[in-house]
Amino acid sequence: MAKNTNEILALIKRVSGQESSLNMLMEFERTLDATNIYAYKNWFNGELVEGPVINRYWFTTTWMYPYKMMPDPKGSLRLLKYGCKVYFKEDTLKVPSRVLGREDLRVGVDDDQKKAKILHKPVWLVTIEMPRKFVDEAQDAMLEFEDGSVDVEDIAQAYDESLDTDETSKEQEVNVADDAREADFEEPGGEEQF
Repeated sequence: MAKNTNEILALIKRVSGQESSLNMLMEFERTLDATNIYAYKNWFNGELVEGPVINRYWFTTTWMYPYKMMPDPKGSLRLLKYGCKVYFKEDTLKVPSRVLGREDLRVGVDDDQKKAKILHKPVWLVTIEMPRKFVDEAQDAMLEFEDGSVDVEDIAQAYDESLDTDETSKEQEVNVADDAREADFEEPGGEEQF
């Protein structure tokens, strides 16, 4: 299944127009980063060419790499530990050639059409099927408590706003420091420890 640049551009437009897909892709990338897969050669150089395809249990994407920059297959072992499925496939990318002269035009094309020749460049396609739980858990970003739920962003915002002005936390720090000093001066309980 050869890819062409128009398909890739359409995918980018579709994904960037849907905030939920973009957020899930960012969460997918965060999960990849957490597995330390980018420490392996060429994993960072991939371009999204298909997906995200979201099924009931799986989140699937396909990434394209230049043929000479195949990602290190050892990196995929990191993903297998998390229950992911990884498939490597050789394919071709159709790209128009740069038109410098008449020889760069397609044969049989009139002068008024002038279409560039299509080059077939070899590429690697890596399809990653990740269990949805890794994307959904972070996508929800909610903490469950006995009496309800709280948005993690609200907690972070409240923490940032009151970090410098919260006197109770400063008092707690002082009390902990006082307790530590008092413990240094207390008499041992009569038992000697060696």
